[in-house]
Amino acid sequence: MGAGRVMLKPAAPVPVVIAGGAARAILEEAGIHDVLCKSLGSANHINVARATIEGLRGLKRPDEIARLRGLSAEEFVPKGLLQAYKESERGPLEVEEVR
Repeated sequence: MGAGRVMLKPAAPVPVVIAGGAARAILEEAGIHDVLCKSLGSANHINVARATIEGLRGLKRPDEIARLRGLSAEEFVPKGLLQAYKESERGPLEVEEVR
């Protein structure tokens, strides 16, 4: 967005956002915890914030990308990433109370 650019990469599933400044605030408010973010270009907080939001809007699910390329998700997406995606779609695990 403008001269501000951000690079968003998936990270190990840890409850920490590795980002700085405006990008960190936006990612935390969006509930995204397992991402690495690097600000490139402009250091202006407004441009970085807008670039982060635009980057999040541009994200596509792995199955959408596979369909666009004419492949199955298992052929296209790395096994670990596909497993993490399926777990996130399933939602949080229900913990049963032990008596």
